[in-house]
Amino acid sequence: MKPAAPETTGTAPAPVGPLARDRINQNTNKKSTMKKAIALLIALLGAANLPAQGTLPAYTVAVDFPFATKYVFRGIEVTKDCIQPSVTFTSGNFNASVWTSQPVTQNLDNEFDFVANYDLPLNKDWKTTLGATTYYYPELDGSTGGKRSTFEPKLSLTGPLGPVSSTWTAYYDLTLKNTTVEAVFGYSVPMQGSKKDTMDFGATVAHVAVDRGNDYDYCHLSAKATFRPKDNLTVYAGVIYASNNLNGAKDNLVYFTAGVTVAF
Repeated sequence: MKPAAPETTGTAPAPVGPLARDRINQNTNKKSTMKKAIALLIALLGAANLPAQGTLPAYTVAVDFPFATKYVFRGIEVTKDCIQPSVTFTSGNFNASVWTSQPVTQNLDNEFDFVANYDLPLNKDWKTTLGATTYYYPELDGSTGGKRSTFEPKLSLTGPLGPVSSTWTAYYDLTLKNTTVEAVFGYSVPMQGSKKDTMDFGATVAHVAVDRGNDYDYCHLSAKATFRPKDNLTVYAGVIYASNNLNGAKDNLVYFTAGVTVAF
């Protein structure tokens, strides 16, 4: 999920973030990328079948490996078909992760996000989270004015509203001087005949205040089937609808995602 809001150039506002602003063709071998992706997926599935040894450690490492038919960031389409693997380390109330988006059908810039969060429990149901993300675009041509790296702190509040989960977050990108206020809601229903597998539904509404460009609103709606054949293995597939009111940006986006998560 990447926060760096849009700026406008001339009369037509550009999509969100440096990556979408400065797309540059790269002579990369996408077949090689897909082969590496398939090899990593096979390795993850093999690791999920390793027998558990001893007690659980004081930390966990989760590897997520999804494919998406679009990369949509805050309601704005950035690229089409892409793999978006991530690795997350969690220990107590602290977690850190590395996430990347790698287009596989177009020669477009890739992206890496470095994230750190710390949870502060308020009671048994609610918590606040202090976090920050560094967005890094190694292939971006900085000579065009785009930022190869931006830094965005956040403050969020998470807790249930009856049967619905909720997260309320304020982001501020210190590099782009853009502010995003976002509310995310979720609801899960157990699948018939299963205690682990679920149908998960989500909704996001948000506003982006842009320092050098047009402010806009966006929303996401999602439905996902989640299967847990093992305690440390999750397989999922879903569909997402995204909309925005940014002038000049594509609207009414529908895309699909599927992936595997393995915890160690």
